[in-house]
Amino acid sequence: MSRLIAITLRWLAHKLGMLLLIIGVLLVVTWLRSEWNQLQLMRDEISAQESVLGNLRSDLGEIQ
Repeated sequence: MSRLIAITLRWLAHKLGMLLLIIGVLLVVTWLRSEWNQLQLMRDEISAQESVLGNLRSDLGEIQ
């Protein structure tokens, strides 16, 4: 009887470990996706700022 309990507990521990591993991977993927989206937003913002800066320099050149 105690052997059956030990086997059952080992099986449950294995399944729990696999569940925790899957949850960990999902959390890491979600975090990486969030970081990637933030990076894309920053790149877009830098591009827009460079465009505005180019226009300002063009306007300044015309004024002078």
